[in-house]
Amino acid sequence: MKLLFDESLSPRLVELLKDLFPGSESALCNGLARKGDLTILEYAAVGKLVLVSTDADFERLVDRVGAIRRS
Repeated sequence: MKLLFDESLSPRLVELLKDLFPGSESALCNGLARKGDLTILEYAAVGKLVLVSTDADFERLVDRVGAIRRS
C-alpha cells in the first residue's frame, strides 16, 4: 500500500514510514502543493495511493465526486 500525505502533514512521514509503506509520497514534495483538494484527490486515485489527511473537506469531496460520477 502506498500513501499520499496531504499538504497538512509533514513530508518527513514519507521517510519515517518508508519501510512500512514503500513508494509513498508527500503532496508538498511532488508538485501538488497549492493545487487544490480535487487535484490531490485525483492524483491519489490515478496513482492508486491512499490519501492521508487531517482535512475533513476530502470526505465531502469524495462524496460529491462519487455522486457526480454515478449520475
